[in-house]
Amino acid sequence: MQYIQNYRLQVACQMLAESDESVTEISHACGLGSSSYFGKVFREYMKCTPGEYRKRIE
Repeated sequence: MQYIQNYRLQVACQMLAESDESVTEISHACGLGSSSYFGKVFREYMKCTPGEYRKRIE
């Protein structure tokens, strides 16, 4: 299960970097469910929020 979650988060990082889709759309597209759950899991994995990650890579 951890491998799948890590893969989904890697895809989410790529989508945050390359698209203008909302965080909610990305969370659903990656199979991580609600945006609140996605934010929690993403923060644990990347040590920042999805919005902060997107700003950092611009």
